[in-house]
Amino acid sequence: MHLMRVGIATLSIALLAGCGGGPTESSDDTPTAESREFTGVDAENYRTAYYICGKFSIKKVASDLGIHSTDPVTVAKKYADEYIPENRLAPFEGCLDALTGDPPKIPA
Repeated sequence: MHLMRVGIATLSIALLAGCGGGPTESSDDTPTAESREFTGVDAENYRTAYYICGKFSIKKVASDLGIHSTDPVTVAKKYADEYIPENRLAPFEGCLDALTGDPPKIPA
């Protein structure tokens, strides 16, 4: 189990490093669930979040993020909090779409 936690954390950090995001402190800048078309870095952040949040169970993603809630909005927000505030909407939507079983809004 420890290896899986290290694996998702390592994968997330590696992908975030290449996508213009990185760990930041959590803030009250809650992304909205408004849908829009993402381009550039936002599109990559959306795809990364969709992949990571869809690859594991919601319980596993929540656990790796250090939270107990398995509410998709709460988990997606916590995931998006790992990005700088101005880049949070795309990963929030990508993670939320994956966790709720919605198809990706952006082609792979």
